[in-house]
Parts: sequence; structure tokens; C-alpha cells
Amino acid sequence: MQNFSDKNGNFIKAPFSETYPDCLMLTADFLQEAENKVKMTFKWEIFGESTEIERKTFNEMKPYMVKGWNESFEKIETLLNTKK
Repeated sequence: MQNFSDKNGNFIKAPFSETYPDCLMLTADFLQEAENKVKMTFKWEIFGESTEIERKTFNEMKPYMVKGWNESFEKIETLLNTKK
């Protein structure tokens, strides 16, 4: 579950969009494909009630989420390769 919060732990709207959904659920699946290879699949969805505009905002932002995840894993891969 993902919610945004202030420094005191109170739930707040996303700081980047007033129309972003209040609560999301991220599901991560890991499938070992070979001895040293794991396929990770992520599903990010709205959790609970949402308005039409919140669903629209979420769906429009999906490409940015995918880009962010990909960039994060590329950085991890680079770090792991430098440790070999």
C-alpha cells in the first residue's frame, strides 16, 4: 500500500497532483527463470475508492512510473556490475 504523508505521518494528497489517487497497491512478483536470472513483474493499481479524474490522472502517469522503475533497475544493474 502506498500513501503520501507529511513529516508527522498524516496522510496527504500527492504533492505533485491534487488529482492523483489517495491510495495505491503495488504487487511485485518474482519468477526465477534460471540459476542467476529472476524476472520481476510489478503491478501498480488504485486501491479503494477513486474518482474518475483520479483514475484518469493515474492512467496518464503510468508511462512515467514505468520510466522511473526502469531507470531505478538500470542503476541497480550498473552498481551490481561494478562490484564484480
